Amino acid sequence: MEAEIYALYSTRDGRVRYIGQSGDRTLRFKEHLRSAETLPSLCPLDRWFHHEWRHGYLVRYALLEVCDYDQRHAVETKWIWRFPGSDLLNRRKQRPWWSAIRPPVIAEINKYMRRHVFNVEGFRGVHYDCQVGCYRVLIYNGHWVKWLEGDDTIWDDESVWFSDLARALDARDNKEHSNRALIEARRQKDIRAPRKILLAKLLRI
Repeated sequence: MEAEIYALYSTRDGRVRYIGQSGDRTLRFKEHLRSAETLPSLCPLDRWFHHEWRHGYLVRYALLEVCDYDQRHAVETKWIWRFPGSDLLNRRKQRPWWSAIRPPVIAEINKYMRRHVFNVEGFRGVHYDCQVGCYRVLIYNGHWVKWLEGDDTIWDDESVWFSDLARALDARDNKEHSNRALIEARRQKDIRAPRKILLAKLLRI
């Protein structure tokens, strides 16, 4: 039986923020998404998801290594130690704080980042696919993100594409206006969550 060591990163900059292990990285990523979509959340990883979504960036996963299932903990630790501890949201197995290292180059992440441009010309959520030559719009409703339905169908038959930037912006602005109440409700929950943590600590003192 095999295990997969994976990384979570944001399309903001391609920087790895979390290292994990699973028998199936795709299913595990779906579990991360379900956790992030549950409100309210006090988990730093979930809050990072929402921070990136709110600013128009996807969170994605990349395969780092496939190993024997019995070796998964050791291999996961090896990968965690290859990244600066200040970059990672992992709370366990962190490298000693004094170990200054440069993160490794992950080919899968670099390939994706070269192909895609997020927040084109500073427009939040507007994404350009250099290979397809069209735009997509990432919409955040305060709970999760999704691609907005587009007005142009291309070779892959997905209905999420816009042929030009102006159409993409018009669709984004119309949808965000209808989602404003949901987004504000989520923002208030994010503000209150740290207060709950602080209050719980004070009550234990």
